[in-house]
Amino acid sequence: MRQQLIGFTIIFGASLAGYAGTGIWIVLIAAFGLMALSYAERQGLLHRALSAGSTALAERTLLGSLFNALCATGAAYAFGIFMRSV
Repeated sequence: MRQQLIGFTIIFGASLAGYAGTGIWIVLIAAFGLMALSYAERQGLLHRALSAGSTALAERTLLGSLFNALCATGAAYAFGIFMRSV
């Protein structure tokens, strides 16, 4: 439950940053925060996959998580820009 609230706060912060008109770099910082949160939640599973020799699977999981984080924070930032223009 706590991780979900942190994730929501990060995405909401990206939306507020878009509304405030800050630089696009905030999307990368927010995506890194979501990526770190995802890694913290699944740290045990990733270490188990790496120790079992599934390096490609662990890397693909981390890259997929980064892509999802970039999409979520980018969309929130764009929504903030849209709300400012309305």
